[in-house]
Amino acid sequence: MEISPGEKAQDLHRDDFIWQRTHIGSEGSYEPGSDVGMGIIVAGTETTKANGATVFVPKSHRWDHSRRPEAKEARYAEIEVGEAFVFLGSTVHGGGMNSTSQNRTVHGFFFCRSWMRPEENQFLWWTEEEIKAWSPAAQKQAGYLLGNPFLGHCDESHPLDMFRANEPPTQRQDA
Repeated sequence: MEISPGEKAQDLHRDDFIWQRTHIGSEGSYEPGSDVGMGIIVAGTETTKANGATVFVPKSHRWDHSRRPEAKEARYAEIEVGEAFVFLGSTVHGGGMNSTSQNRTVHGFFFCRSWMRPEENQFLWWTEEEIKAWSPAAQKQAGYLLGNPFLGHCDESHPLDMFRANEPPTQRQDA
């Protein structure tokens, strides 16, 4: 993810809003394990307030959904190349403004609970040829597997069967 020179700050938000999550409660209350997602941002370039470091609001994961942060509550995730900023999906955050002449690059990894639809449809990122060339372990890691009893099926078959036109359907659940 890049923030180019002169780019404005992203609106502050909670990532779990894409799943229509609202937070009801009083400040200070939080139930561990209640989050449905989390994010990890790894710096590809030095990340500073000046070049658009992620703005975040500490403890905002404990706030009621209607609570809006004051400017003085915000902090910047200033990190060196290779360092990471980890946050809950309920944390108020956003990309900062870049007032420098250099791009700010970070690599984002976002996770959600297994029973939720991911924000991005990663199954459309790769070509059929790329997927066929992967090891079975890599295919499984990318989600091309059939879980017990039938989680992840495609037309009532193993998801890799769509690439195996001349082969009998796979019934293995661990492939």
